[in-house]
Amino acid sequence: MREVDPNHIVFLGGAQWNNNFSIFGPPFDAKTVYTFHKYWCDTTQAMVQEYADFSKKYNVPIWMGESGENSDEWIGGWRRLNEKNNFGWCFWPYKKMDAKSNVVFVKRTAEWDSIITFANNPRTTYEDIRKARPSTAVIKKAFADYLENCKFKNCAPNEGYIRALGLKDVR
Repeated sequence: MREVDPNHIVFLGGAQWNNNFSIFGPPFDAKTVYTFHKYWCDTTQAMVQEYADFSKKYNVPIWMGESGENSDEWIGGWRRLNEKNNFGWCFWPYKKMDAKSNVVFVKRTAEWDSIITFANNPRTTYEDIRKARPSTAVIKKAFADYLENCKFKNCAPNEGYIRALGLKDVR
């Protein structure tokens, strides 16, 4: 890889959903960052100690590349823990429908429940599918309205989540 591109950073994620660093030895390159993911865990030093130890042992940067999906209090605690350990971080998702566990939320469309009902109904036979499927007009409207609602100007900020990330208020 370095024969082709000697300049860009290489991110290496641990095994088992980027969490297990025991697979790594000394860095093979000076432009390597090691990344882990964590969800729904305690916001204590014990949850990140192996990554802090790895960073210190090899003098390498650590990136918490994926987390979120939790309360504002947890997001704030987890962010502060990562910053205390000098880890970079990325919380996601950015947008979700009718949810407070992200930066902004997309308003639910009037027809969206038809899509959810169809997705949750049995589809073991073609007859099941035909009976449960919303009309083409409802499907088109649900997705067209969803795409319109996804535009930032139509989204609502989750101010608690934004503050938990240590960012400025949106107003």
